Amino acid sequence: MRYFGTVVVLVFIHACLCNASEKQALDFAEGIVLECPEGATACRYNLPDYVYDMLVYPNYADIGMFNSDGRSVPFTLQHKESDMVSSKERQTPSELAFFPIFHEKPKDQSVGSSWSIVADSKGALINLGLESRKSVVDSNEKKTPLFYIADCSALEHMPSRLSFLWNGPENHVFHVGIDGSDDLETWNTVVLSSVLAEIRRDGHMLLKRDIPLPVVRYKYLRIKRKNETDRILFKGITAYFEEDYVKEAPRHWTRLNARKGSDSGSGTVYRLEGHRPVDRLRINFPDKNTLVNAEISSRVSHEKTWQPLFKGVLYFLDVDGSALENCIVSFSVVSHTEFRLKIDDGMGEYWEKTRLDLTAGYLPHEVIFMAQGNGPYTLAYGSGKAWNGEDEKRTMNVFLRSMDDDTKKKMVKESRFVTKKTLGGPEQLKNNMDRLTLNRMFLWIVLATAVVLCGYMALTLQRQMIREKKDSGERPS
Repeated sequence: MRYFGTVVVLVFIHACLCNASEKQALDFAEGIVLECPEGATACRYNLPDYVYDMLVYPNYADIGMFNSDGRSVPFTLQHKESDMVSSKERQTPSELAFFPIFHEKPKDQSVGSSWSIVADSKGALINLGLESRKSVVDSNEKKTPLFYIADCSALEHMPSRLSFLWNGPENHVFHVGIDGSDDLETWNTVVLSSVLAEIRRDGHMLLKRDIPLPVVRYKYLRIKRKNETDRILFKGITAYFEEDYVKEAPRHWTRLNARKGSDSGSGTVYRLEGHRPVDRLRINFPDKNTLVNAEISSRVSHEKTWQPLFKGVLYFLDVDGSALENCIVSFSVVSHTEFRLKIDDGMGEYWEKTRLDLTAGYLPHEVIFMAQGNGPYTLAYGSGKAWNGEDEKRTMNVFLRSMDDDTKKKMVKESRFVTKKTLGGPEQLKNNMDRLTLNRMFLWIVLATAVVLCGYMALTLQRQMIREKKDSGERPS
């Protein structure tokens, strides 16, 4: 029984530690006091920039929401990629400038040496040709372009559909695909495959000239034939717009601090303060008419490995006094603190010494929390202790997904900023071993101790039974 009592004591100590490790407001460095409207079910609040400066964990584990009683309330973090805007007047359809391309860009040359780019005063393409290797194109290939490039850079909003006019054989169906790019080098699929058709018979006509587009934003669109035997020559491409259009939400921008890479030729490493949800990088070239092959990668911290973000051509050109540039790189959201820029143009050392200016763009999170219990509520942030907050966020996300947009707008209200206050202070930012790990370790110790004690108790019991049989004169089995 004394061994059993030892196990009970250990389990009791573990339960006490688990209870002590529950999330509390004083475990965080700072907090923001928020007030919800009367009768609100849930509230939202846009995360200020200074919150990111104090976060310890890239997965935002050191953010919490508490009511006035000090109890944790369900919450989640979200950010809007775009805003739906309703136009008062329907936007007039726009005729797009487009350019036939009869052969692919040479693979052994960069964009700058193989494409001839001329732009007007607004940066829109007015000429797109090839400066070399025209002799390899035979006369048959010249008659039918491999693909067309349509210029959308002058459009304020991306079209909802494209309408095509063409010269081609009657009673024919064409299969085309559409890709998008911001630099004429890296292309992403916009429409995998769609059909254009013109069929006439007995005075009837079946005509399909339009291709709907998804909600995307690219400067240039590449329209390519899916079947090499198709002979289609476009005469015109018209962009049409919906009354409601999607506008990209404006980013917040912050400057990165440059430091030299650890190895020769490793590029320039930039440091970003705080774990911001970065999805844009802007490279500011000091000289005009700059065109380089660049590679950008990032990592959570200096102990981790680099992850590729971008590889392609960046340029800043001056065409007849007008700027033509591709200096903003887009990628999936990362909460990394180090970024590396490598330029491969034979002048790597020059670029490392120049230390190009980089700024990071991001959309701050929106905190959505349940108005559970009594207010006001405290948004707490910055802690070296990590909790598994995925369960409460998952619950909140399921709740939000169960509602349509109209219901969500009615139910989720804007909260009001009251004040900013210190909770546990800066000492809470120390990156200690998280309580979850300590609890697991202690639980394994308790289990291992219990197994050893049970084994020892069984062995002791067996020996005692053998001695009792000997004392009674029985033959032990």
